[in-house]
Amino acid sequence: MKKYMIIIPILFFIYLSTLNLKFSSAQQVNKDDYNEKEEIQEEISEDVEEKLVMVSYGGDTLNISIDEYVKGVLACEMPASFDIEALKAMAIAARTFALYKINTNKNYKLSTTTKDQCYISVDKMKKNWGNSFDKNYEKIKTAVNETQNQF
Repeated sequence: MKKYMIIIPILFFIYLSTLNLKFSSAQQVNKDDYNEKEEIQEEISEDVEEKLVMVSYGGDTLNISIDEYVKGVLACEMPASFDIEALKAMAIAARTFALYKINTNKNYKLSTTTKDQCYISVDKMKKNWGNSFDKNYEKIKTAVNETQNQF
């Protein structure tokens, strides 16, 4: 019985030691992943505002700013009547998607097909919205401007 009283605490101590080692190494891996993600984000962030994207639209290739592209995506994919916070969330998602595509392939041309996001030009917005164009475009523009550089 005395043997067990000595062996059990020793085994328990060994068990706790291995848990601590597992936790420490898992914590280190997460820190490394975070640092790598942070470096990638800084690299992309440096030129998000000035980033031009190529968009295949109406048979032409447009070179437009990322924010102009996001405005066109918002106008195409969501009703402008949605809450501003929903539009902001979509703006961030649209920007994230576009940046992912063009950062994985520098020559990537975004299109309006099913493999990419829906996009419409300002002229198409005017046609779709008619008299509500100014109000709707201001709301879309606000959502994009308030999330600028966020992805």
